[in-house]
Amino acid sequence: KTELSRLLDGLYHLFGLDRQRSKFEIWGKLPVLVQQSKLKYLLLPVVDDSSFETMLDVPSNHPSITNVELYLEVKTTSDGGIDSSFPLVNPSKRQRTDPNSSSEGCLNKSVNFSPGGVSKPCLSS
Repeated sequence: KTELSRLLDGLYHLFGLDRQRSKFEIWGKLPVLVQQSKLKYLLLPVVDDSSFETMLDVPSNHPSITNVELYLEVKTTSDGGIDSSFPLVNPSKRQRTDPNSSSEGCLNKSVNFSPGGVSKPCLSS
């Protein structure tokens, strides 16, 4: 499998989405050098392994940037794209990760990347 397809597999599982009824759209925040020390950002659609690798290379190409920012949007192609048996969908199965957080019932999600490929998504605290 490709790296992007492995990431998508994990995201579908993590969010309890059915591939037949929903589709992820992914964009990355790509820095573009405007002047010697000034960056602007473009949203790069992540549609294949090449664009995914471009996003993963951002910290290598810009040492001042330590995080890769990916934005997800789910497009539902029919009714009922979400499986309510998953914790992110069913509030009774959720856990709060930050007791001082103002975002009641929200979980922060992160996906860790390892040099050997995309690892399984995990909860961040």
